[in-house]
Amino acid sequence: MNPADFEAWIARMGWSARRCARELGCSQNSIAAWRRGQPEAAPYIALACAALTHGLPGWRRSECHVPEIQEHGDENHSNLMR
Repeated sequence: MNPADFEAWIARMGWSARRCARELGCSQNSIAAWRRGQPEAAPYIALACAALTHGLPGWRRSECHVPEIQEHGDENHSNLMR
């Protein structure tokens, strides 16, 4: 996520650097660095920004239908791909 896009996201949300850091689970130093593009925010930060923009909560397995993965060897994992 380039600095211009990150700045646009912050402006859209109307949040302070402190709130951005809290919501993204990072430090205010990271927010400042991403604003400068040193380094650019990683793709997972862009995804987190998109989720926050749309009001999505953090992922919880209990809220999704995800099959249990058995740990008895590779032959059982191949059944999940069918």
